[in-house]
Amino acid sequence: MIPATFSIITPHSNASIENDPLLPTLASISDQEGTSIEFLLQHGGGIVGLWGKISRALNLSAKKETLTLRVIEEKSASPEEALAAGIKRATGTWIGFLQPGEQYLPGALAALQEACKEDSEVDVFITSSVISIGNKLVTAPAILPATNFFKTWEHSWPSHSIFFRGSLFQNGFTLEPRYEHQMINDALLRLLEAGKKIQPLPIVTTFTALKEEEKSSLLPKPTGMTSLLKPWYQWRHQAAIRQAQKMITAPKTVLIYQNASLTQRTSVS
Repeated sequence: MIPATFSIITPHSNASIENDPLLPTLASISDQEGTSIEFLLQHGGGIVGLWGKISRALNLSAKKETLTLRVIEEKSASPEEALAAGIKRATGTWIGFLQPGEQYLPGALAALQEACKEDSEVDVFITSSVISIGNKLVTAPAILPATNFFKTWEHSWPSHSIFFRGSLFQNGFTLEPRYEHQMINDALLRLLEAGKKIQPLPIVTTFTALKEEEKSSLLPKPTGMTSLLKPWYQWRHQAAIRQAQKMITAPKTVLIYQNASLTQRTSVS
């Protein structure tokens, strides 16, 4: 079987590269080993010679066999529109998304590549992530809730934890950017209704930092239109999380790339 290849898409609209959260994101991608990666930077314009600056900073000439950087300067109305545009250009057998500041953990894509070998019928993988909240690291487990969850629109699914099979888009499936932060929810719902296979994986792939006040957003809220689903929120979802956490082995060391320098790392045990 031919090994999986990855197209990773990042929207970017900052006017300068200095102190840009894009830098640690790029560093985490360039340090992935054992995989073939195409990185598509959907850039809104405003930085002269951006490709060259990134290539030199990451020493891409030494990684040209495994990492291809494509910088596309294109105005987009929103990050979601930029992601949808990047998908049309992606050539990898699997497609993932990172926002500036989000990072892949060491070996994340290699682990996902092994999972792709074991189950060739999966159309979408949902992975786990490590979230920094204050001084704590919290594991957000990979869970595929009931279909009703996606129809409530009360919770937006993080795009960095989702990997789509590239052939889905080659066969006409699209992301609808008009849904903005609900774009991934909508995509997963349509795929479920079409009978596609979506598989949660107990693999921790991504690191992202959240503000303290956003901690409650990790769980759906039984409010408003979701009142009829209150028993599901109070019991089934909590039980699903506990079950998923039993399956997940959080990495002993989380490699975090600092904004100050691409060569500076922080290990958090």
